[in-house]
Amino acid sequence: MRAVSPTRDNKLLLYFDHASGMLPDAYALDVLRLMYTKYPANQEALHRMAYEVRSALSQAEKQLSELLTGNQEYRAIAFSGGTSAIALLGKWKRLRNKRVLTTAMEHPSVNSSLKSAGAECIRIPNGRDGRLLFGELPEADAVFVHHVQSETGVIQDLDRLFAGFPGAVKIADTIQSAAKLSLPRNADVLTVSGAKFGIPGAAALLVKKEYAGEIELLVRKEREEYKASRLLVPNFLAMSEVVSHRVKQMQSDLEHVSSLQKLCRQLAEKNGLRCTVPEKYSTPYICHLSLENVDGAVVVRLLGEAGICAGAGTACSAETGEPSAVLRAMGYSKKSAYGGLRISFSPSTQENDVKNLFDVLEKTLKNY
Repeated sequence: MRAVSPTRDNKLLLYFDHASGMLPDAYALDVLRLMYTKYPANQEALHRMAYEVRSALSQAEKQLSELLTGNQEYRAIAFSGGTSAIALLGKWKRLRNKRVLTTAMEHPSVNSSLKSAGAECIRIPNGRDGRLLFGELPEADAVFVHHVQSETGVIQDLDRLFAGFPGAVKIADTIQSAAKLSLPRNADVLTVSGAKFGIPGAAALLVKKEYAGEIELLVRKEREEYKASRLLVPNFLAMSEVVSHRVKQMQSDLEHVSSLQKLCRQLAEKNGLRCTVPEKYSTPYICHLSLENVDGAVVVRLLGEAGICAGAGTACSAETGEPSAVLRAMGYSKKSAYGGLRISFSPSTQENDVKNLFDVLEKTLKNY
């Protein structure tokens, strides 16, 4: 099902920034419209419609956690966005002033959360391809690491990492892999963002039941003190339904985007461009290119003028003016770390879209 493509001056845009925010397809928009029609009430009210909203929310949380984890060991806790969900973890006693294993390639929201927690962060080393190096690692109270790196698309073997820390709290940032890849089996907390399914304004933490009460207590306190934004229940209900649809389609979607990944790599090689992460270690949904002697942010703007949206660096820090911290952590020079281009797909992306992208990219780089 094709995504609803944006237009600019009546011209169709080609969208390759799904890792930042996936375009909604017709199904997602229909579900969202249905949820706002059926459950418009404030869930905190006392009347019958509010009760129905609360009941639907509870069912959606249960559905979401079981769909994504495959078991009943987890409880889904709803949030209005992935950033706010991760930020709350910075107030969790399991991270506050604790010794935490993490990496130099985490999303800025994770870094901010750990800083807020006053955690002593120990960085796990990584190779040039972004994969974590499993040597001797020190003891830690917690481990907080991405499953799929949001900029380069590298996949980490978190089951192997977590197995070495049986007594630590294990948090997996799975925002880029939920309903796309099989999730780590041994995580205590996993993250989900509706923006990656075309439903912004909804997110969740999937928390092992032994820890869920602690997180729920924090959430309740934040909302009672008006420190957290009001939950958009129709958005969350829509996210749960769209995730259900995506899980059913996961294998066929994976096959489709894998073919796009191969095509992207073939066209990159044809144009003399290098992919940052080997295909066997990369999520099929993200193809990251390393551009020599080129500023990726400038290329993104030039592509935008030609009607193509792509990404340069992590979306949340794309306008900092600094070289990519992720590429720097992978051993790239400061100059080279400016030259990243992230191309990300959705199940609605077509082969001709990729071919058109590279036609424009080739001309853009020649005229750079």
